[in-house]
Amino acid sequence: MLGAFNQYRRAMIFAQTQAAKQRKRATDPNYREGRRPYGQNPAEQKTMKLILEFRSAGLSFAAIANKLAADGIITRDGLKVWQPRTVYNILKRSARK
Repeated sequence: MLGAFNQYRRAMIFAQTQAAKQRKRATDPNYREGRRPYGQNPAEQKTMKLILEFRSAGLSFAAIANKLAADGIITRDGLKVWQPRTVYNILKRSARK
């Protein structure tokens, strides 16, 4: 009996969440789910500018990641270590703009 109630409650929560997302999409044209793209705040814009400069100077993704870590620039998540894949994803996303 308890399992059936939990299953029903889970379905209700799912339906409420979907309805709220649909209302938000209908009323806010800038609504996006998930994380905002990197470079939305001023600190990230400075880091993004550095990454672009390093890449235009011919540095690899790993070299850029190491340089950012050596310069003490932390990631969005507060980590001190940058991953080459993170640098690649930031550059890839900025190229699409």
